[in-house]
Amino acid sequence: MGKIYNFFLDIDGTMLAKGKQTLSPRLVEALKFAQSQGSKIFINTGRTKAFVPYGLKTNDCFDGLCCGCGTYVEYQGKTVYEHYLSREKLTELCELYLKHELNSDIIFEGYERMYYLGEALPWFNSNSFIKINNPNYFKTAGFEPKVHKFSTHNKEEKSAVFFDEISSDYDIMIFPNYAEGVPVGFDKGKAMQITEELLSLDPKLSVAVGDSLNDAAMLKYAATSVAMGNATDEVKSMCDIITDTVENDGVAKLIYDLMG
Repeated sequence: MGKIYNFFLDIDGTMLAKGKQTLSPRLVEALKFAQSQGSKIFINTGRTKAFVPYGLKTNDCFDGLCCGCGTYVEYQGKTVYEHYLSREKLTELCELYLKHELNSDIIFEGYERMYYLGEALPWFNSNSFIKINNPNYFKTAGFEPKVHKFSTHNKEEKSAVFFDEISSDYDIMIFPNYAEGVPVGFDKGKAMQITEELLSLDPKLSVAVGDSLNDAAMLKYAATSVAMGNATDEVKSMCDIITDTVENDGVAKLIYDLMG
C-alpha cells in the first residue's frame, strides 16, 4: 500500500464538468477506494454550503466540506468551524451597494440560504435564493442568517468604488463574469490549514486539486498541488502534477496513480 494522502478537491471544472450536478461512477469509486486506504476526502470550494449541489454534500465519499473559502468547515456531518458576517456588516454592505446604485445584484451566500438584493439572474430558480427588499433585512430578521461571503455580477466601473470602500474588511476576487468578497484572512489555503489543525492531519500529506485561479491559494499551500488537464496554463505552471481533464475523470486517475 502506498502513502495515505488527504485530498482537498475543488468542485467546478475539477469534479464536475460544466452542466453536471452529480459525480461520475468512476470518480465515486476512486474516492471510496482512497477512503478505504485511510485517506480523508474534502470538498474545498468557494461556494457556501447552501450552494453546494445536494448530491455532493450528502455523498458518503466525502469526509467533510470546506466551504466559502474556509469560512465554514464540516467534518462527518458536524460543523467544526464557522465564521460568518455580523448583522451590522451585512446591513453596511446593503447600504453601500444601494448608495453606489449598482445595476445588477449582490448575493449574500450563507449556510442554508442565498439572499440577493437587486436584479434576479436566470439561475436564481431555487428555494435557496431569497430576495431581500431593503438594507435593514438582516438587522431585523428574526433568525441568524449565517452569511459567510458575498458576490456580485455587476461589471460597471462603479463596482470599483464599492470594492474600494470595503477593501479593509474583504478580499475582493474579480473574475470575468463576477466578483466575490471574502472576509480578510480567508481563502482555500486557509481552509486546508484550519481543517488540518482541527483534525490533526499531517500537512505533508495534503493534496489539493483545482483548475482555475480561484484555486491558487490551496494549490500554493498544499504539499502536493495538482492541476486538471483542463486547467489554465497559469494554474498548470504552479502545480507539481497535471492530471487528466474533468471529462476524463482526472481526479480518479490521480488517486489511482498516487495510491493504486
